[in-house]
Amino acid sequence: MRVKKYIVDSMPSALQQIRVELGDQAVILNTKEIKSGGFLGMFGKRRLEVIAAARSDQDIPLKKKAPESQLEKPVQPLASKSIPESDIMKELKGMKEMLAGMMSGEGSKEKIPQPLIPWIGRLKEQEVDAEVIQFFKEQIIRTAPSMMEEEVEKAMVYHLKKLLAEGSLEEPTLSSSVNLVSFVGPTGVGKTTTIAKLASEQVLHHNRRVGLLTTDTYRIAAVEQLKTYANILNIPIETVFSPDGLKKAIKNLQDCDLIFMDTTGRNYQEEYFIEEIGKYLQGPLVQENYLVLSMTSKYSDMKRIVENFQSVPIDKIIMTKLDETLSYGSLVNLMYHYPYPVAYLTNGQNVPEDITKVSPDEIASLVLGVEHRDYGPSPAS
Repeated sequence: MRVKKYIVDSMPSALQQIRVELGDQAVILNTKEIKSGGFLGMFGKRRLEVIAAARSDQDIPLKKKAPESQLEKPVQPLASKSIPESDIMKELKGMKEMLAGMMSGEGSKEKIPQPLIPWIGRLKEQEVDAEVIQFFKEQIIRTAPSMMEEEVEKAMVYHLKKLLAEGSLEEPTLSSSVNLVSFVGPTGVGKTTTIAKLASEQVLHHNRRVGLLTTDTYRIAAVEQLKTYANILNIPIETVFSPDGLKKAIKNLQDCDLIFMDTTGRNYQEEYFIEEIGKYLQGPLVQENYLVLSMTSKYSDMKRIVENFQSVPIDKIIMTKLDETLSYGSLVNLMYHYPYPVAYLTNGQNVPEDITKVSPDEIASLVLGVEHRDYGPSPAS
């Protein structure tokens, strides 16, 4: 008898190897899910261990003077003699269930402690991506070993708040050394209104001389909107039609302590527009550049935009329209995958009120659907 063990990524791959090496008469004796690689038992890749067997030529007894018809009779598969039929059916049923789970991406639910299952479900509903969910799962298993429900909830809230705190700015106030702040992002995310909110804050609460500058000459309404805010705040505004006119506009605003620059909203999934806007982001002043994204956008679109903007100097992110969605997973995904801190969130159209820094407590409550509670000391790390 020939018995071989295979470590494979999928059952079809195993069947192909078994057929080539052991033949069509081979049978599968056992299958189980394992993890390979990783570090200290974590981050391992899920794989299958498959054990198969086939008869070798030495296993076939040949008697002298046996009738020719008997010699030509095909050997029956090993499974029909050594493994009862009921066991084979159980094995096939188990394989079918395991493969169905793998195809659906669920994996083996027995591997997930019961108190964790509803939290993982909640993260999926909030459109938190698979890698981030896996991160939380591993952190909770490590810091809540007893898996008591209250302990798991405490660990879930703690690790989410920790990620939110690390991915945002505790005090996002603009530095006094910064002279020019630019805002870039797709169409319709609310850049102009966001600029008005921050400009109002600097004028009314920090007593700084602020100027406005717009390059968004493709939309007359955007220019007029910014001019309206400039008139209300009694601050100067300049319009720029090309990167070549940027220096002249800045010179006209040289008496200002701080300049806010609005840029044209484009489809920044196209690299051509990224290159075009990049020419405005390397001016002569001490500059900070904000990428503005909407919470109502799909995370897959946000991801592509952020990755395209890695070719130009982006310092921070502003997320708008928090009040227009019930799904907050994209914010968690951005903080996990990218190094840009989230400086502000906007949650309405009112100027200047509806803008705030990230509150890990509030966002964690929104993501997890739980009320604010004092969970006591942090879980052991």
